[in-house]
Amino acid sequence: MMQVSAALNAAAKLGIFTLLSRHPEGATLQQVSEEVGLCREPHFRGGADLLDLLVSVACLERAGEGSETRYRNAPVADQYLVRGRPQYAGGILCLNGDRSFPMFGYLTHALRHGEMPPEAFQRVPDIHTTFGSDVAAAEFFAEGMTGASLGNFSLLVDRFPFHRFTSLGDLGGSVGCLACCVASRHPHMAAVTYDLPAVHGAAERYVQKQGCEGKVQVRDYDFFSPDPVPGGHDVLTYGMVLHDWGIDKKMLLMRKVRTRVPFHGSKIKSKSIETS
Repeated sequence: MMQVSAALNAAAKLGIFTLLSRHPEGATLQQVSEEVGLCREPHFRGGADLLDLLVSVACLERAGEGSETRYRNAPVADQYLVRGRPQYAGGILCLNGDRSFPMFGYLTHALRHGEMPPEAFQRVPDIHTTFGSDVAAAEFFAEGMTGASLGNFSLLVDRFPFHRFTSLGDLGGSVGCLACCVASRHPHMAAVTYDLPAVHGAAERYVQKQGCEGKVQVRDYDFFSPDPVPGGHDVLTYGMVLHDWGIDKKMLLMRKVRTRVPFHGSKIKSKSIETS
């Protein structure tokens, strides 16, 4: 299945699903190749094989034969893999293709030594480096996190009793996906998304696109800085954050939160909830 996953990641990064959304009647291999820049040498079959593989895993649908064969998005791809759609999750596929798959080449070393070798980080920088000052890299990573998180965040806002609280502070909130989900579903909540300056612009654009201007604030904050966690929130969240760090940093982050949540408040971590 690694080959299938790699092909799906490549198709998302090439923009094939977004392209096909503009051709509801379907597009030929030649059209797809021209518009996304695939090799069009007469004897090259990689483009056709890629599209047919996506058909085999129900991401695309196919009609016709030979050069008249047309491909179009299957409903699931049209819903989740078209950039700009409300439920777009393709960012995580692009991110996996650039970060996760290269790292698997060092899996044996990591299992034997408990850490990645230095050369691994020459190919894929760590999270802190990515979110340091390279705005483009940070925004690319943030879009991937939105794709990975949107479904879970949508469930959370329906199942967690936000009606009991008044203010959310999402620490490491990336572009503000969770804050926007909460503010849209629970308009009484004041929501703030906190992250490093490199994603500030992307977060403002995302908040605006979600129609949450005036409902969600974007603020810069480094949760590893000596500065205390911003106060004034009765719900504090670390969504898709704690799994990135070892136990010492996990404990540091949780201690910082514990001192800032009021008695009646709540702390939401990646996979659990604690209510004071």
